[in-house]
Amino acid sequence: MAATVSPRLFKIMQTFNVEQFLQASEEEFIACLPAVSRIALRNSHLSQGQSLSHERELLLSRLIQYPQVGFLHDLLSLDFSELINDISKEKQFRMKSNVSKTEESTLISNLSRGICVEFEEGNALRKVHLVLSEMLFVVSKVQSSQSKFSSKNSALFNNQSYLNQLVAILSIVQAEVDDKLPLTELCEALLRFETCSTLVPLLLLNKAHEFYPVCSALVRAFETSEEKYSILCQRRCEVLLECYRMNPESACFLRDLCIEEGKLHHFLLQMSLIDVGLRRNFPEFFVSLCEEREKQNGPKSPFVLHLKNAFRRSPSVSSSQSSALLSDGGDALMLKEYLLEQLVALNRSALEPEDLVRAIAQLRLQFVLKNVLGMKFEDEERSHVVRLLTNQKHNNAFSLTFINVSLAFFIACPLVVSDNTSENAFKSWIHFLLDHREVYESAYGSQNAFGEVLLLLALHFHNNQLSNVSQLVSDLLRVRGAVKTSSLAKMKSLFVQELFPEPVIAEYAPLVAVTPSLSARISGYLPVHCIHQLLKSRAFSKHGIRSVRDWVVRQLRASTAPLHSLLPTLIENCVKRSTVCSRPRSCSSRCSRLCEEANQKP
Repeated sequence: MAATVSPRLFKIMQTFNVEQFLQASEEEFIACLPAVSRIALRNSHLSQGQSLSHERELLLSRLIQYPQVGFLHDLLSLDFSELINDISKEKQFRMKSNVSKTEESTLISNLSRGICVEFEEGNALRKVHLVLSEMLFVVSKVQSSQSKFSSKNSALFNNQSYLNQLVAILSIVQAEVDDKLPLTELCEALLRFETCSTLVPLLLLNKAHEFYPVCSALVRAFETSEEKYSILCQRRCEVLLECYRMNPESACFLRDLCIEEGKLHHFLLQMSLIDVGLRRNFPEFFVSLCEEREKQNGPKSPFVLHLKNAFRRSPSVSSSQSSALLSDGGDALMLKEYLLEQLVALNRSALEPEDLVRAIAQLRLQFVLKNVLGMKFEDEERSHVVRLLTNQKHNNAFSLTFINVSLAFFIACPLVVSDNTSENAFKSWIHFLLDHREVYESAYGSQNAFGEVLLLLALHFHNNQLSNVSQLVSDLLRVRGAVKTSSLAKMKSLFVQELFPEPVIAEYAPLVAVTPSLSARISGYLPVHCIHQLLKSRAFSKHGIRSVRDWVVRQLRASTAPLHSLLPTLIENCVKRSTVCSRPRSCSSRCSRLCEEANQKP
């Protein structure tokens, strides 16, 4: 069995730190024997200078401990100029149309005893010819555009007991005849053998500086039609995953390459959920990927479309997980398991500031997957989402933002309150927010306060301004086109009939904080619009709410130049519809008195 490549060993081979390399385990040293033997035995770049000569002696002293070095020495002693001629002849032979589909070769003949027996009993040159014969046949088939060639049944390459010798032959021969057999071409051909996930990483370990060019070639060589040949696609993903595990620093490079090329979506998802760094940043990455195409009004990313199709065929999380590795349903299941795991972890946390930041990112991802990609909530997932959204234990600087995002999530995904239990939890949470509004605002300020959001939502629902609700939710979630107005019926009913009937709105509105430094430069739908609308509808006078006058005065004091266009009308409506006078006065005199109060020091 060939050695498994560790990230530490790959890093050593990248820098070829002799001191660290000599401390490698026996298994690790054996995996690197082809490259080390070629450097040490060929008296290569370690031959100049006293210190380098000493390093070469140290390598040689360890090399002689391994019997495999004798075979490697025989390989390095071959006449490679003659071998280059042999490879050229074989390639020309393969180009002939009448032999392109056969396994005849100019390199070997008389295999009556079988290729494995010949390989075991042959000398170094014979073994090289046997290996090259198989490889060049596969290379010619891969390069042929006449047919798809996804797998090669080889008694030699698919035999685990020969893997170390195969790696030694391919590593040394490829290094010596580089132009005739490029490593990118060789690794693509090796995907046709079932042992490719071992062979390719070991070859890259022995030629570490070729890691990125080879991985790039493996990604770019993928064709959409390859989906029909799941064996080849699966092997390609397995090889790239092994390459990533060998060199975790390549994670961002491989992710960006797959996104840029629009290929290998299964590998991209799998690596993103395995790598610690990519897993931690996956919510932000995926949401930004969706948003970038939306802003450009371009087509959705192929990766996004792949997951959208995956959720259409998605099995239940609780169902059998025997789906094929590359099935769309398997990708959806993998992502659902990730989401559930993150929700469980967040609900178990103390929801400290860093937890809330992570929770906000997770909710945005959950929303995009639900409303953009069509993911359906499972019962267990819905329960954990509601528990997270209605959590009342957090109390820190990020609490206001988290509460606003939670409110937006409830509006955007009303299916999370599809049963009585979740609906009651939502209503209890709203009442909790109303009761503790002043506590939060006094602790963390009125900016981004949820009191304003609740008022805006309630008033928009009462006036059937569903497009405004959709826009507000989009702004809070920072996702374009967040809500379809047709999905807001349930939330409208809850807000209008149970949570915020008109008397509650009239009583609650003057309690909402005024807008600091209100001026004509501030756009959007603000509390001043809500108060103005309630004044016009006579809601305050109808329900005997007198405190609105004080709110208007506070807002006037908090205003700056240039004057907001709504303020004059607000003052006039306040005087006309909420001020009760003992004797008739002109409207202008009442307005003047209200402005004088606003100009007085608080």
